[in-house]
Amino acid sequence: MSNFLALAVGEITRMKKYQVLPATVFIALLWMGFLSLVDRTYVQTLFSLLIYVDVTTMAMLLVGVTLFFEKQEGTFRSFLVSPIHKSEYILAKGTSNLLSNLLTLVLLIGFAYWIKEVQIPFWEFLGAVILVGFFHTMLGFLISYYAKDFTNLIMYVMVYAFVFVIPVLLEQIGFITHDLLRNLLYALPTKSSMTLFQNAAEGNVETWELILSIGYLAMASIGGYLLALRKFDGFALKEGGQ
Repeated sequence: MSNFLALAVGEITRMKKYQVLPATVFIALLWMGFLSLVDRTYVQTLFSLLIYVDVTTMAMLLVGVTLFFEKQEGTFRSFLVSPIHKSEYILAKGTSNLLSNLLTLVLLIGFAYWIKEVQIPFWEFLGAVILVGFFHTMLGFLISYYAKDFTNLIMYVMVYAFVFVIPVLLEQIGFITHDLLRNLLYALPTKSSMTLFQNAAEGNVETWELILSIGYLAMASIGGYLLALRKFDGFALKEGGQ
């Protein structure tokens, strides 16, 4: 536990060093700009869409960015001879990554409340952000393992966005209406992610759909973590120059 806490604090320090936290604030300001353009009647709906896009894409990208910088600094060479267990490292990085997502959530909730005079249900969104963010952080690990360089990492994230994130977004705003296509979207983890955020914002999701989404993401998160854990040694050896 002491190693985990030390690693988590270290990860937050590195996020400051790599300008990840300022980038998070910048993205949050961008989302605030979008919220400021709509009538307060639509703030809650747009809020859930923005959080959906932010958590599904930024969680993957941010963990990839920190791994990329650590690779440049030769961090993995020292990791190979340190007493730190890989599970502590992965969970610590996942925790710090979630803090970035939660920072965006808090900033947007504050903006919605103080500027648009709309009260956003914090606890419902908190649970959704943690579950969705953890899954996509583990996915970010797996993508980073296979990315050859930073450009390759960006390409992977963009492909994921086009294949998984955008179709669900289009369905949510009414561009995809065919029943077959809508049902096929349930195979995507991003559909479960959107369901959780929609439930947090409006509370009109059917019980079976909510349970299915939570179960899907919980199992996918466990599977993603175990896979990230299993493949970490090979990644560390490769990046450590062994």
